[in-house]
Amino acid sequence: MYCQFTLLFICLATSSCYVTDNNRDFVTKLFSDLKQCANTNSITKDNAKLLLLSDQLPVNQDEKCFMSCVFNEFGLIRDGRLDKGVSKALAKVWLGKSPDILGKTKVAIDICHVRAKPDVNNICEIGSSLKKCITEQMEKGIVLFGGI
Repeated sequence: MYCQFTLLFICLATSSCYVTDNNRDFVTKLFSDLKQCANTNSITKDNAKLLLLSDQLPVNQDEKCFMSCVFNEFGLIRDGRLDKGVSKALAKVWLGKSPDILGKTKVAIDICHVRAKPDVNNICEIGSSLKKCITEQMEKGIVLFGGI
């Protein structure tokens, strides 16, 4: 299974995410924030799972706003762009024991920090743009590095 990196989904999408005493509060907050983003944007639980754990890209405004909400709730967007420092730090926490995935994720973060551009007329577009870029970069990484 490879990481469908939409960063916090690292926890949800990889087998390296375990609830321990050290991360229990984070995981609890993660699920609470996900639920809040889904409820705020009229996203069903099943649709949220698809957006977070698959290559499915947001297609309507609610889905785009959900993805933007998720990125914002976890501090992954700063000044309308993917925050490389926060993103890489979180990736390291969750993927530190999977160096292949971590390396590919860091490359995806660097590329998407530049390529995923905010739309001043639609603040929800950044979530969709980031999801698309990250998914594309992770797929390229798997091909380039021979899979996981």
